[in-house]
Parts: sequence; structure tokens; C-alpha cells
Amino acid sequence: MNYLNVNEIKNHFVKVPHALLQDNRLKPTQKLVLIYIMGRAWDTTRTWPTRDEIATHCGISLKTVSNCTKFLSENSYIEIRNKEDKPGRNNVYHIIDRYSWKDICWKKSQVKRVKEEIDTLNEKKQNIQM
Repeated sequence: MNYLNVNEIKNHFVKVPHALLQDNRLKPTQKLVLIYIMGRAWDTTRTWPTRDEIATHCGISLKTVSNCTKFLSENSYIEIRNKEDKPGRNNVYHIIDRYSWKDICWKKSQVKRVKEEIDTLNEKKQNIQM
């Protein structure tokens, strides 16, 4: 059996922040489209895939691509710039740093820590009352 050596193909992966995977505001298809756009941007903040490319590679319809990119744009995940001065050209998708991915991960870990402290205090309180 052959195993995948990630180091040999590291340039063929998309880095996806955990905060994006845990973002419950996005439906799975919206996440997929955003991840595809992020993957196409490589090491920049913008990319210009066609709607057909997005639909084909994500396995979704053109209508779903339109709905997803509209939602992502309206909710500040991406910015779509039309090339109005150049008819027939692709839209340019800019990936917005909606929130600092590091900050949101840190905040989640802080919330977890505080909840654990509250649970510990509640347990101590119950033990004292006994």
C-alpha cells in the first residue's frame, strides 16, 4: 500500500484555516467555493477563475456558484470586482481577511479556558454546599 507523502506534494494543497471550517455561518457549498477561490489565489489575495471553472471543479451548478459568491461577497468573505472596462473578462475575486484567523482561534481557546474555569468553580461550590 502506498501512503501519501505530503512533503512531496506540498505545493498542491490549499491551506484552510480552522476558523473557516468551524464557521457555522457558511453552508458546506459556500465553504467549498471559498476554499476553491482561496486555492486558486496561491500566494496572493486575488484570483480570477471563471464561473464555469468554479462550477466544474466544485461539482456544482452555475446558479449555485452565483448564489455562493453573492453570499460570500455580501458577508465580506470575498470582494468581487467586475472588469466592466473589459467585456468578456473574468471577475476578480479578492479574499478578504474577514477577521484575523489567528485572533479568532485564540478567542475560541480563551472561551474554552474560561468555561473550564467556571465548571471548576461550580464543582467546588457544590462540594462546599454538601
